[in-house]
Amino acid sequence: MLLTTDTELTQRAFEGDPEAFTRIYEESFPCVWSFAARRRSSAAAAEVLTELILSRVFRELCRYDGEVPFAAWLLALCKETTPARQPPTPARHGSEAGELGGNSRSRK
Repeated sequence: MLLTTDTELTQRAFEGDPEAFTRIYEESFPCVWSFAARRRSSAAAAEVLTELILSRVFRELCRYDGEVPFAAWLLALCKETTPARQPPTPARHGSEAGELGGNSRSRK
């Protein structure tokens, strides 16, 4: 992961230096892929999420100011970019809320 030259390297990549861009990509990819793979159920979905995150990383390199380690900034972008998982829809076993157990009063 990027260390002491984080700010210089990200500035060079932002300015269009292909070597800096490649180094950031190569050093960021394993972390981003691992993050995405843990949050998606298939490799295809993880690939899509990885692409979304890395696209955002390179769009927002100008925001990186070096105040935090690059890895921390990268992880924050991963979290911000990842859509929340949708909770599973509960199965409905009846047409009334009380029939689903939502009513705590016992029926006689």
